[in-house]
Amino acid sequence: MQDSGVPTKIGTVWANSAASPYINTIPVASSPTNGRASFTDGFPPACFIPVASGGAGPFGGDMNGILQLVTQWLQWVQAGAPESYDGTFQTEIGGYPQNAIIASASTDGLWWLSTANNNVTDPDTGGAGWIGLPLSSWPNLVGSYAVDTGTANAGVVTLSPAPAAYTSLTGAPLRIRKVALANTGNYTINVNSLGAQSLLYPDGEQVPVLGLPASGIFTCVYDGLKFQLQSVTVPQRIVLSVPLNVYVATTGSDSTGDGSSGNPWATLQYAYDYIQSHFDLSGQAVTINVATGTYAGVNVAIPTVGGNVTFLGNTTTPDNVLISATSSNCFQVGLAAVAGCQINVEGFKLIATGSGDQGHGIAIGAGGVVGFKNIDFGACSVAHIWCGANALAFALGAYTISGGAQNHWLVTNAGSEIQVGDSSTGAFVITLTGSPAFSGAFAQAYQCGVITIPTTTTYSGVATGHSYAASLNGVIDTGGALNVPGDGTSTTGTTGGQVA
Repeated sequence: MQDSGVPTKIGTVWANSAASPYINTIPVASSPTNGRASFTDGFPPACFIPVASGGAGPFGGDMNGILQLVTQWLQWVQAGAPESYDGTFQTEIGGYPQNAIIASASTDGLWWLSTANNNVTDPDTGGAGWIGLPLSSWPNLVGSYAVDTGTANAGVVTLSPAPAAYTSLTGAPLRIRKVALANTGNYTINVNSLGAQSLLYPDGEQVPVLGLPASGIFTCVYDGLKFQLQSVTVPQRIVLSVPLNVYVATTGSDSTGDGSSGNPWATLQYAYDYIQSHFDLSGQAVTINVATGTYAGVNVAIPTVGGNVTFLGNTTTPDNVLISATSSNCFQVGLAAVAGCQINVEGFKLIATGSGDQGHGIAIGAGGVVGFKNIDFGACSVAHIWCGANALAFALGAYTISGGAQNHWLVTNAGSEIQVGDSSTGAFVITLTGSPAFSGAFAQAYQCGVITIPTTTTYSGVATGHSYAASLNGVIDTGGALNVPGDGTSTTGTTGGQVA
């Protein structure tokens, strides 16, 4: 058979203008009228007996009725019109066969493929044994594409047409562009608000941290229980060969800005995330220049590649560039995220509210490192500088304290350290203005945390509250100077806390 042998199409159905009694509606059950055709009997036995011998029919109206119905359906098929799911018809035939393709009765552009014989379930209500075939546009012929509008570890995508249930996606490839941060832990996908489903490797293993990079496209398939990751397209990083400066301003935009001085971004968060996901620093200096104004804090959750970033405000008048964090931290580095984040911070005033691990000027964890100078530490609910497990805060030069807190320096875990300069930085002055008060202690160390203050560090101004608090083997090392601001008193625990 060849495609050139297509028969003439039926432009007009059989007996289109016929009326009763020249055309009859064909019943399903046997007709009570002798000789009348039905779908149960076809032409009954009476039609095969001569009329003279007691037979009846066949009737021309029956023939017209049958041929009209047949040609109506032939014309429908020739026109390329779809056959939608029909529960009544499904029952009459004992269920749809395997590989039957029908249109959704409720969603335009959505088709269903039956994966079972005698399929009596409703695909539009999530019935088993169906695979959705969204054919509303060309990309959907080979799989659906969607943009993830969720967070780093909780993907949110919207498909059109919308699937009625996850079962309708079973076996169909779904390509997702991850615009948000790269994942920092286990990742889930929520399609059209049907509920979050895990994304795992085919063997059931979790996708590793950074396994789904920002701006990357990954392909997954729903297997009836979860999404299986099939492949990931990793965006190519730009390898720097010269230093890079980008810009942030209150007049900028994260959606239309490009990070240049003439078209800056609006937030520190977007600037860092963009650099982290797009560049290999290759040892080059990268600076985020922040203009005068007030900004929200930044969460440095994933390390940059090939080097560290410096956040630079106004080193002459740090108060002109205010980082104000509400129920959060001004600079949060490595907390509940990927280890090894490192940044430098210069030329800002920091104020923060919150409690627990929120409400700090600088909060560091998970092996994070922050170098800082020319900072004005304003009022903070918890600590100006807090180091958790394996974290390091390093004072690179002079800075100011203008507001109170529970602590100025706080270390709380083994491997955590605050180092207030060393031989490489030389001597510098920490200036206190307005007699800031510290309700805990100016310097507090516990659980093997260490605070190191060289004797070359000096202070201008005074503070109120205890100077020291060391417990649970925490150490505050002043090199014997014991000149930390405060009232000079120390709260030393009974389990090995040391102040020297």
